[in-house]
Amino acid sequence: MPICERCSQGGYECFGYDHNNPSGSSWRKPLYSDPDGAKPFDSISDVSLSNSGREVENGLVEAQSSVVSATSTQTKKLIIQMLQLTKLSTNKDSFEHSDNYSPINLQPMGSTRTPISLAHLGGDASIYDTFPQQDPKLIHLDWISTHLSAYWILAFFIISFIQTNCLSPGSYTTEFTLSIGYPRGHKIFERMLGITYFKPPQAHIDTFLRKILSRIWTCNFARKARLLDAKVTLSIFQGSDNLYYHNLANSIKQFEQEVQARLNESLTSYEIQERLTDLLEMLFLKGAIHNAPTTYRIFCHMAPSFFKMVYSDRTLQPAQNSSFLASVAHVLASSRHGTAHFMLMDIMGSMIYGLPQLAAYDTNTELFHAEPHPVEWINCFPGEFQILLAKINACRDQEEAGEGWQSIEQRLLSWTPRPQFQPQGLESWKSVTWLAVQETWRQTLLMYLYLAVCGVPTDDPRIQSALRQLFQLMRVIRRQDPPVANVHFFAQCLIAGICSLTENRRNLVRERLSCAAETRFWMFRGPEIVPVLEHLWLGAALGGGAVTWNDYIYSRCTVLPL
Repeated sequence: MPICERCSQGGYECFGYDHNNPSGSSWRKPLYSDPDGAKPFDSISDVSLSNSGREVENGLVEAQSSVVSATSTQTKKLIIQMLQLTKLSTNKDSFEHSDNYSPINLQPMGSTRTPISLAHLGGDASIYDTFPQQDPKLIHLDWISTHLSAYWILAFFIISFIQTNCLSPGSYTTEFTLSIGYPRGHKIFERMLGITYFKPPQAHIDTFLRKILSRIWTCNFARKARLLDAKVTLSIFQGSDNLYYHNLANSIKQFEQEVQARLNESLTSYEIQERLTDLLEMLFLKGAIHNAPTTYRIFCHMAPSFFKMVYSDRTLQPAQNSSFLASVAHVLASSRHGTAHFMLMDIMGSMIYGLPQLAAYDTNTELFHAEPHPVEWINCFPGEFQILLAKINACRDQEEAGEGWQSIEQRLLSWTPRPQFQPQGLESWKSVTWLAVQETWRQTLLMYLYLAVCGVPTDDPRIQSALRQLFQLMRVIRRQDPPVANVHFFAQCLIAGICSLTENRRNLVRERLSCAAETRFWMFRGPEIVPVLEHLWLGAALGGGAVTWNDYIYSRCTVLPL
């Protein structure tokens, strides 16, 4: 009997020949197995329903009725067919050609496109690159992910199963629970997008979600990571993250142990990168539920994983890089978002806490990416400024050779925004805000340069001039309701608070940073730094007195030791 080369390697159920599939099921087994042999947390090969069949029928009808607001008839048909397919998939053997159901064909009329494996869209493509092609009569998930809008994709495949009856924040589910709560899932995703002040272009969202869809369909670790991400985010939205703090932390710890066990095995370089990415993602989740000292300790502990990613991926390093430095330009051009997020936390944390950067970065390579990286538009923090911030940190700690503070100052003073990086389709007031937020970063970095590198006190005319412009810009930038949707302003407010000499300005900074709802999704949360500023204002800066960078560091070490 015939057998394909990839099939002989095992690790999944054969889609090509029935004799290689003892169960007759077309569900793909997880490529990775849990180290302890436990049932997979969200294995697609073990789909279960949290409710009875009758409730599923009711959910299906409810979900189908929700597609009436779709933008096109074609989209409506696709959504309904997907929901019908989901109904079939509640039975492990439903993809077989039984008498009760016939396969649903979602290939567009007249299309001659050859179906490809979903894995080829990204994620685990190098692992699954020899899967046999699907039967053209069957659903083509790659075509769906290309043509459906991002909202429908994420709502159905990721968020729809986050239901109270099957996924409470305090539980660590051991199997993938498929729920048909589509309308609620759609609202959750819209709410998640709502916390982004500058929403990315729809094309970027679609590309990002296609990658997620590819990975969660083919990789068990990716499904678990996305589920944990959703649980943490949902608990924050519901205000229950403190209530379920220990359960969430234990769930993340358990997942990390599974990933570490996998990393101890013999893996390809590609899978090593994927598993290290999983660990970095857990770092960001822990940062959302832990306080600043705990997060910083975890951050330091995760630095070796970042170094492994950089050292094992030459695309993150400049061509001539004998010292294996992480290139800021190459990190921002990479499709691996975890490394860019870690780098931004490192360089911003160095400024905020006055500590050395954990990694040394190549800041001499010019930026070459053609469109803004997510860490740029989420914080409206251009890559040029990220390079300059890393340079300022290195100069402050006397680690930067060959470039003095005057060169950095000149680059900041002569900087102009790149028009091609401005998001398209923004309302006119948001277009102005986009430019204004970037300008706040420029003024903030100038104040930080003068204060931390030049060593001048806060009453220096250059600092006070930049401070006046910063407050003027902050008045221009409109705050939204709910406050969680506002611009991430942590670094700007912190430097403004250090340099403010009047009670009026200090009160403005205090009010902005103390708003827990507004700062909840910021990379660094405001309420934890307010006591540091209070200590500074009531100490060295009492009565509007000028202070130095060392005064701030003393207050930070006293109130917020790390």
